[in-house]
Amino acid sequence: MVHAFADDSRGDLVVTAALVLREERVAHAESILAESKLATGLPAEERLHCKTMFVADARRGTAWQSLSPDAIYKLVRAVCGQLKDISEQPLLAILDPRQFPEEPVTPTGPIRRRGPQEIASLGYGGLWAGLSTRYAVGNFRMWVDPDPTRIDWGAGRRQADRTRGIYLDLGPGTEPPKLEPEVVISETKPPLLEVADIYAYTALQVHRRRGGWAGGWFAELHELIGAEQAIFQGNPGPTKWVDTREG
Repeated sequence: MVHAFADDSRGDLVVTAALVLREERVAHAESILAESKLATGLPAEERLHCKTMFVADARRGTAWQSLSPDAIYKLVRAVCGQLKDISEQPLLAILDPRQFPEEPVTPTGPIRRRGPQEIASLGYGGLWAGLSTRYAVGNFRMWVDPDPTRIDWGAGRRQADRTRGIYLDLGPGTEPPKLEPEVVISETKPPLLEVADIYAYTALQVHRRRGGWAGGWFAELHELIGAEQAIFQGNPGPTKWVDTREG
């Protein structure tokens, strides 16, 4: 069984990302994450959350306050580098909200522009498609963050984490299976979701062309992660997955 730990990052673009691991390597990956935190002086249970780690104001009053930006970047790079050695190639789906015009969101309407959370759910659909192409339906599971926020979905509203599934088109004559993610509703979420947050946030910084020294650092990290990525347009059409690895 393959496990995909998925998260999203939203700004002027929307990015969904997945850390992908064979089942027998999940425990090793969790130990890498925990030991990397401890080596930096952080508790193993302290979450790696990009909107806290990389924002000076957000770090105040948290465990991250005692670390310099350089120490934080070294921690993140160490985690990503070690996980690259034991994981499958990560997946990214990148979506530009400006490419999704006002349109009917169901066959009979209403006509409106999709919000960032809705577009993120479309991005999770891209991850499902990438996983099914690699491993075939039934051979993988996806884990996502619980998100009780109610968002526009079709003609009504639904809890965000309940919009991360997909009916997967397997071709004529085959009933589309419904793929649903695993959502852990408890205080103990799968820690490897933190890595998916790093992958998504890093790709967002790179594709929005963030400048300066931080932009250069994120570009290096993005290259290290080496994800397979797809860029999705609002107009219907085939999705082309691009292998970004060298060689």
